[in-house]
Amino acid sequence: MTTISRHDIPTLTGAPLLGHFAAFRARRLALFETLSHAGDVVWFWVGPYRILFLNDPSLIREALSQHGSRLERMGRTNTYLRPFLGEGLLTSSGETHRSERRAIGPHLSPVSIGRLGASIVSLTEQRVRGWEHGATIDLAQELTTLTLEVIGAALFGTTLSAAWGTLCAAFTHLEEYVTGGVNALLPLPPEWPLPANQRMRRVAAEFDRALTELLSAARQLPPDSGALAPILQQQLPPQLLRDELATLLFAGHETTASALTWTLALLDQHPAIAHELRLEVDQVLRRRAVTVADLPSLPFLDRVLKESIRLYPPVYVIVGGNGFSQGIIGAL
Repeated sequence: MTTISRHDIPTLTGAPLLGHFAAFRARRLALFETLSHAGDVVWFWVGPYRILFLNDPSLIREALSQHGSRLERMGRTNTYLRPFLGEGLLTSSGETHRSERRAIGPHLSPVSIGRLGASIVSLTEQRVRGWEHGATIDLAQELTTLTLEVIGAALFGTTLSAAWGTLCAAFTHLEEYVTGGVNALLPLPPEWPLPANQRMRRVAAEFDRALTELLSAARQLPPDSGALAPILQQQLPPQLLRDELATLLFAGHETTASALTWTLALLDQHPAIAHELRLEVDQVLRRRAVTVADLPSLPFLDRVLKESIRLYPPVYVIVGGNGFSQGIIGAL
């Protein structure tokens, strides 16, 4: 158990009343870099909220492994995610979260996803073939499209082309809605009849209609067509099934797209690393398509991906409540 005196924790000085609100809203990465240089454990203010920043790997491990049950998962973000995602794996906590993991987890294990390797490679090749040599593309958008296609194949055994427009519009609006709520100095409840909340409810209703159609089609699929088929066989309550599907579609593609985008951006900035990676891939694959069985033979690729995620993690901050702070800092 780590015990740190309150008086040993520095506070990063900010503007009167507002603290680091401006940086937290518009220059968050720069703010976190500044905090990391201030110490492993630092207090900082965002308006009226005092936030504890942990930047030491051992403390973070202790927070997640020993005090996870006391961690208020997602903090304020959950307030704006729940109206859309419900009580799925991303937003639930405590025993509810543990029971959902027991029900869903086995069907999303590395072994289960590994069986979809050929489908993932095929979808990737199709997407890359559409990139014209010398053309400029929106890499983040292309990879978001690809990962949503992959999650469709993983869950349903097919693409999501029929629901593509609705899903993309819903996810884009959800990200904007959550970002706006998290960045607000004094956030307003999502239940209030404000224009942003009313629009969110309309988007959520359209999204629910698309989910209903997807679930109806999924129930007609054979048991081995995707990860969702055996989940459907468990006869989960309709609302829980809806929440889990919404969560898997949202969280299952956006984080992967972010990781891939940053990885390719970093490789572009470090041509020597890109050259070494290309040599390893060429030596192992010899111009054939990659398979899941090849992954242990690509250790440099593994290190590149892990370093990219270390530098630019898709989920770069976990917001905890007061109980989390007290559990980690002992003497607070």
